[in-house]
Amino acid sequence: MGPRRVVAVVQAQLMTAESANALLKLLEEPPPSLVFLMGAPQGAPILPTIQSRCHRLASPRLTDGEMAHASPSSADRLLLRLAHGDPQRLERLLEEGPAALKEGFFRMLEMEGTPARTREALRLAQEAAQGRERLLFLVQLDLVLCRDLLALEAGARDHLLLPPSLLSPLLGRRGDEELWDHARWLMEVPALLERNLNPLLLAESLLLFWV
Repeated sequence: MGPRRVVAVVQAQLMTAESANALLKLLEEPPPSLVFLMGAPQGAPILPTIQSRCHRLASPRLTDGEMAHASPSSADRLLLRLAHGDPQRLERLLEEGPAALKEGFFRMLEMEGTPARTREALRLAQEAAQGRERLLFLVQLDLVLCRDLLALEAGARDHLLLPPSLLSPLLGRRGDEELWDHARWLMEVPALLERNLNPLLLAESLLLFWV
């Protein structure tokens, strides 16, 4: 009914290189009546050539309380934190795939014996390598685990996101320096994925650290 047409690109960070380049051609010479709205998390991998043709509009993240109100089905403090104030991301984390990955990761940590943990780690790696979002979700879980173990070692029990019953048996399995080095490596995983490193190899490296 109005003079303009608006095209919303949801989760623009998930575009393939081919689709991003195809969109770029349209953005270079857009019709005067066409407006694009592209949604993506802060720091998401968007082509610099696309970013240079856009006006950036920042939206504030919701608090955990606002997130819980927006999605009453989730009372999981960990998932609320990992959603980073994004209700759509929270809904994706509540789906069957991420939930199964989370439960499998925690189950592996609780297993007795190196052979059992190794088998479960390799199985979970196959599952996590099925998609970039799954692997990055596992990276975030692992970062939280490193953070909470370091916090527990420092006596900061009030700031834990994971249950002490899960963390206590893991104390001493890895030293503080190893945890810091592993956390720093985890922060590099998104960039390694952008360089086309094998997702399965990255997932196996992540999980076998805990075996």
